[in-house]
Amino acid sequence: MDQVRLTADNTVQMSSADVEYAWHVVEPLLETAVARGQGEFSTEYIRHCLRIGTMMMWALYEGSTVHAIAVTEIGVYPAYRVMRVVLLAGSKMKDWAHLEGLFEAHARSHDCAFIEGLSRPGMSKITQQLGYKTVYHVIRKPVYKQVH
Repeated sequence: MDQVRLTADNTVQMSSADVEYAWHVVEPLLETAVARGQGEFSTEYIRHCLRIGTMMMWALYEGSTVHAIAVTEIGVYPAYRVMRVVLLAGSKMKDWAHLEGLFEAHARSHDCAFIEGLSRPGMSKITQQLGYKTVYHVIRKPVYKQVH
């Protein structure tokens, strides 16, 4: 893998070349996360964003097995920048806690004021232990185009 940033915790911050090389391994994990969403993303869109560098992929691995992936992006609000966790997928959740330090370092390097993400309600127990707090609840109502 080209320009891989390994950590002592078996986590890698993947370059766009790394993503292409490992796509056959990470795509099934991404498909799982995309399927649980509300149609916001497709694996093709995420791959495109990873290729052009507007999103970043992180992988938790052991040997040649990828257990989990996270996809992040930098978001810009008028008052500040955020590192947004777009997708999480995989197993061994209790081993993911060390990602927090990597995320914080990455967010600081991009002058972000916060790390944020949308998650299912069950994730609140885990994220609260990592210092996150719920600041919004997302509500949604479908609006369909009317065909005349």
